[in-house]
Amino acid sequence: ITFASVTDNAQSYALTLGSIAQTGSISILGNATIATLSTAAGGYDLSLLGTTTTIDTSTSFTNTGNLTLGGAGDTLTFVGGLDSTGGPAVTRIGGTIQTTDSGLFLGSTLLIANATVGSGSGSLELGDTTDAANAFVLGLGTAGQTGSVKVQGNLAVDAIETVSSAYALSLLGTTTTVSQPATFINTGTVTLGDAVTDVITFTGGVNTVAAAGTELAGALKSTNAPIELGVTTLKASSSIVSGSGSINLAGLTDGASSFALELGSVGQTGAATISGNVTIDTLATAAGSYSVSLLGTTTTIDTATSFLNKGPVTLGGAGDTVTFKGGLTTTAGPSGTNVGGTIVTTNKAMTLGAT
Repeated sequence: ITFASVTDNAQSYALTLGSIAQTGSISILGNATIATLSTAAGGYDLSLLGTTTTIDTSTSFTNTGNLTLGGAGDTLTFVGGLDSTGGPAVTRIGGTIQTTDSGLFLGSTLLIANATVGSGSGSLELGDTTDAANAFVLGLGTAGQTGSVKVQGNLAVDAIETVSSAYALSLLGTTTTVSQPATFINTGTVTLGDAVTDVITFTGGVNTVAAAGTELAGALKSTNAPIELGVTTLKASSSIVSGSGSINLAGLTDGASSFALELGSVGQTGAATISGNVTIDTLATAAGSYSVSLLGTTTTIDTATSFLNKGPVTLGGAGDTVTFKGGLTTTAGPSGTNVGGTIVTTNKAMTLGAT
């Protein structure tokens, strides 16, 4: 079934495409403007390919073939909301897919062109999302976005973009891979991972300093590119590795949980710096040739800390207080130890190298 275009001329009519027995593909090649669009739980593909598509009421796609929404430069507006999680095998998107302050929920998603999804004050959730190794950009959020944005499944795209608006953004898949440098400009919280086993790779580096806060769970990596995080809360034990790129955190806490953070790896050469306050159970380093600096006014680490990195360790500055409750050792690796302010343990040994 192929339509050149579809409209109800603002008459609030409904169009049902397909039936349970339908197997032949259905396509609307041109613009579509209708009040209501319905589908059936049949094994057929459905494609909305017009430059402009507008559906007024909430739309849930139930066909179990593929669903294609738009192409390069197209705009599809599902005013009352959009849900493709209950039927389509894959949702293929291109252009701008948006709702008007209503929920937008996509199942397994394939970018077929640069694509942006936005939902105003409505929640936005995507399942596994990929550009299939093409160089496409995924925009998460549109102007005025306030509803939370979550990629619940694995993510593999060339680039992601956000907008400067007060919404939270979460990348929660077991594996997240973004090839190009990613700068999050949304001003809500950015969450990277939700389990210790998650692996989040920003090949070209990542910057979250514009966000209200950064939550981290799992292994955060770049390929010889900077990792710049705002004040960071661990939601599970985590690691940060950036090769020759620098690591900079505005602050660090585990929220009074007993989480560990490992900074760097054996191959790390980029400096690791926490410029703000630290309150964490465990801090670990690796035997790589990189420096580590803890520069907050107040730093508190609960368990015994032995720095293994081979570059210098800097602990505090004028007026700062750095507390290693379980003890401190900097003789196992660091080329030198720089201290400022007050460095203390809680009735535990402190052994410093050349200071």
